[in-house]
This record gives sequence, C-alpha cells and structure tokens, in this order.
Amino acid sequence: MRNIDFCRFVAAVLMLATAVLLGPLARAQQGAIPILHYYNFDLNRVGPTTVTTSVFEEQLIWLRDHDYTVVPLSMVIGAFGQGRSLDPKSVAITVDDGWKSQFTLMFPIIRRYNLPVTLFVYTDAISAIPAALTWDEISEMQDTGLVEVQSHTCSHPDFLLHRRRL
Repeated sequence: MRNIDFCRFVAAVLMLATAVLLGPLARAQQGAIPILHYYNFDLNRVGPTTVTTSVFEEQLIWLRDHDYTVVPLSMVIGAFGQGRSLDPKSVAITVDDGWKSQFTLMFPIIRRYNLPVTLFVYTDAISAIPAALTWDEISEMQDTGLVEVQSHTCSHPDFLLHRRRL
C-alpha cells in the first residue's frame, strides 16, 4: 500500500473509531459542545487535511444562520472543569499545526466574522520553514483576542517512521 493510501486508511479508521466509541458518549453528556477541527486552508485545492476558504466560510455562515455561537475552546474546557453548561448552540473551532495558510487565508475570515479560534502549533516549525507561521504572525493573531495558541508538540512526529519501527 502506498504511504499516502496508508495515511488515508489510518485517518479513516481513526475517525470511524472516534465516532463509534466517543459519539454516543458525547451525545449522552448534557451540554456537549461540538468542536470543529481544521488543518490547512487553500483557495481552490482540497485534500485530506485541506479545506477551501469558500467551504470554510460557508460553514461559518451556516453556523451563524442557525444561531450557533462560536466560543473559545478555553471556555468549553473551563465550563467542563467547573461542571457548568454552555449554551447548547455553542461550538468551538480548533486548527492544528501552524501552517502559513492559517494566517493568510483563515485569519482574515475569522476577523471578518469576529470568531474565536484555538490554534495548536508544533513549535519546531514556527519561523523555521516557509510553509509554517512565524512568531510575528502568531502574535498578530493573538493580539486581536480572536486566536488562542496552545502547544501541539515540539516537532510533529512522523507516524510512518514510528510505524516502521514497530
């Protein structure tokens, strides 16, 4: 099986397992809040971890038109930790890895709609590779109060490499 096919297969199995195992538990929890998760953004191209900006914006408009409120993930975690419920029409948005497109394409959209996002970055890539965010871009996004930044890992592990070691 080619590496990309294997990665897609593993991702599909993990998503299915998560839905089967955690879906009923999440629905059973009073006040469960959906978390929308993204990675990379592109104007035209889609892929396993890439969404077009038009689809992303359509999703945000759908949330608005259906009276959902986007809240920071820290608010969801805080409420959960304190045993409080949030409005059942709350939703959180998270974005992984720290790709440049999160600044150039996603950030203008969340600013337009004034929506909070939690960004999980792996720090070794920041300001180190052209496809990644810079620390200045992260600071600019944080300064708006719309973007919270959390740690993903220091260096995004190569899971294919780890699989070969098993």
